[in-house]
Amino acid sequence: MKYTVRKGDKHMNKLIYEYFTSTSAYSGSHSKVKKHQLKISRYNISKYAILNGKYNGRKMSYDTKGFYSSICKMAIKKKNGYFSISEDYANAETSYKIAISFAMGMLAARIIANNEYKISRLYHFTDSRLNTRLKRGEMAPDWFGLDNKGNAYLFESKGTISNRISSDTVDHAKNQLRNVKSVTVISTGIKYNYTGIQKHVIGSCFSKYDKVDDVWHIHDVDPEEDGGMEFTINIDKECFKYYQTFILSMELLNIPYQRVDIGNQYYYRWTDVNEKYYIFGKIYDLIKSGNFNENNSYSNLNNRVDQLLEKMKLPAHIVADDISTYEDGIIVSGLDAFANA
Repeated sequence: MKYTVRKGDKHMNKLIYEYFTSTSAYSGSHSKVKKHQLKISRYNISKYAILNGKYNGRKMSYDTKGFYSSICKMAIKKKNGYFSISEDYANAETSYKIAISFAMGMLAARIIANNEYKISRLYHFTDSRLNTRLKRGEMAPDWFGLDNKGNAYLFESKGTISNRISSDTVDHAKNQLRNVKSVTVISTGIKYNYTGIQKHVIGSCFSKYDKVDDVWHIHDVDPEEDGGMEFTINIDKECFKYYQTFILSMELLNIPYQRVDIGNQYYYRWTDVNEKYYIFGKIYDLIKSGNFNENNSYSNLNNRVDQLLEKMKLPAHIVADDISTYEDGIIVSGLDAFANA
């Protein structure tokens, strides 16, 4: 079967992105280099929340998937075309508020990595699979990723219900980024030294904008510091785990997948109670082939996936409002987003 997407914009809302050149600029004058609006689908919240929840290669149960997805959805609401803070989040008990803020910061990092830096896959930098040499008491940043040109990025994410991240929190995030001296990708042998890695503190905040109270803002702060520790990463293994964990989570739905054609390409689809989940068929087939494992160090999988993603195109009439982004070949949509042609 071939499918088209029903048009509409009821799921798309705006947030405000602001970029700062240094922690001193952010904590001091609070002056920004650039500021613009981003339009985000609510289905991106579902997608990124699920991807953020996977950790150490473990599959997520059905309830866990629902929890990670719902915690961010309950934190924001639609208000005059913008995402703004919900009463549930603003009035939550302090410990719950901290947990929600953490999740919102992680969500913000994914949004900015994809929209501003063209990074299709972020990896948990604190995952136990990564080889690290952190001293006692030191912490690594949250995320590592490569953009579509092979440039390396580190992200540390923070969140608050206030209009900005506190100076102490930004300094703490800067120190986490500063702990990294280099990152070596095992499969390619490429070593990214500290000066060659782009580093960002990503903060989820809320403040008034365009006469709307408590609009969701994402602050992007560029800390300028020297690094300390050396890290290694098998990017092919991380790529495998990225998709394997998603697939295992879908299989826990205990619903058989369907193969569907979108445009001239095929996808595998799982249908949940409120949403549908898709993965680009050729990526699914690679992960399930059994050809990528510890014995062959996952055999250049990352490049194979990148090559497939370059060729992956959805039909031009597909509207971003109705589905999540699909930079990594994974799509989340509503139940009625794809209709029979």
